[in-house]
Amino acid sequence: MPAKPVPCRARVTAVRALAAEVLEAELAMIEPPTLAFDAGQWVSVPFGPKNVRAYSIASTPRSTSSITLCADVERGVEAIE
Repeated sequence: MPAKPVPCRARVTAVRALAAEVLEAELAMIEPPTLAFDAGQWVSVPFGPKNVRAYSIASTPRSTSSITLCADVERGVEAIE
């Protein structure tokens, strides 16, 4: 049975545009201080009570104190800020 989602807090430390509609964001874990994950996993990020987006984890699972997320970003749509 899959593990239940774990609420986490992280601080955005860098944002880079990889292409016109693709962003990469690096996040430093705050709570919990580390996040164990498997290659290919994703995270859900809430942007309010009814707006949740899924982002692919692009970093290696060996790096547990920070994670790198990638996202397709459409023009005019709220992105990672």
